[in-house]
Amino acid sequence: MATLEDVASAAGVAVTTVSRALRNDATLKITPETRKRIFSAAEQVGYEQKRQKTLQARKNIVIVHKDTHFDNQMDNAYYFSMRTGQENACMERGISYRYVPQSMLRHQAEVCDGAVIMGNFSREEVDSIAKAVKTPHLVFTGLMNFYPERMDWITYDVYGAVELMVRCLADQGVGTVVYFGGDETPDILPRYSKRQVFSSLAGESGLVCRESVYGAHGTENGCRMMLEWLDKGEKLPDAFAASNDPIAIGMLKALAQRGIRVPEDVSVISINGDSPGEFMNPPLTTVDVLTKQLGAETIYALLDQMETGRTYYKKVEFAPRLLKRGSVK
Repeated sequence: MATLEDVASAAGVAVTTVSRALRNDATLKITPETRKRIFSAAEQVGYEQKRQKTLQARKNIVIVHKDTHFDNQMDNAYYFSMRTGQENACMERGISYRYVPQSMLRHQAEVCDGAVIMGNFSREEVDSIAKAVKTPHLVFTGLMNFYPERMDWITYDVYGAVELMVRCLADQGVGTVVYFGGDETPDILPRYSKRQVFSSLAGESGLVCRESVYGAHGTENGCRMMLEWLDKGEKLPDAFAASNDPIAIGMLKALAQRGIRVPEDVSVISINGDSPGEFMNPPLTTVDVLTKQLGAETIYALLDQMETGRTYYKKVEFAPRLLKRGSVK
């Protein structure tokens, strides 16, 4: 029976291009002539019948997330944005999908054709989720995939995101900085740990990281950590850096409560690119990790697994970009 490789060979294009063209991927940029050549090649080698069977067999996918991921928009704008990308991609393809909190997996009775594991879970949690969903088609999206040989990995360049943050501060002549970070996944490797990458790059860039403060995620905890730090009465650094936008937004609130001006008295920068940061006073300078696009890519990768039947796995890493706003001089 004809395969995607047969179609690609007949059309003279890459296998991934064939896969995306045949499923009418709206994000695929090819000429009308190339698209016509792919569909003609598929008909020529007899691939269309197999593709229709594949589409008919596909029923639904499950997206597993932490119980708290959709509690509120402010603390979880990252995951709300990712969800938008996933839902748009599913609706594009006519795919049935459902979101299942981690704690509800024990009630997961319906068989699914594929699953997305969304979030920074521990190795043990990933093991439990993979066992519960009962499908070989798996995509993981988070900072560190413990099983790159078993599931696709959709993520962003952690090192590059921190590097953009550090470079922005260095270019503004910042000398001293205090880093505020959220709790990280146990056993995370140093290259995927924002706090460890920041510590390394700050020194290489000539920044003096006076202190690193760690705690729970969220705007309330960001505010609390900043108030506790200010209560120590230490001299302000030139800048505060945060591991994500919710923590930074909480920090901005605490600084405003104490009458400390941003960026006149101190600069604030973070990572995520969440939409609420744009509407803060001042607007938050942040590194955008393209969460909506990340979400869509989890669905495209999962469908690619199911449609092609490939037995290898891939990592897709998005390049972040700096959104310089008013919280940095």
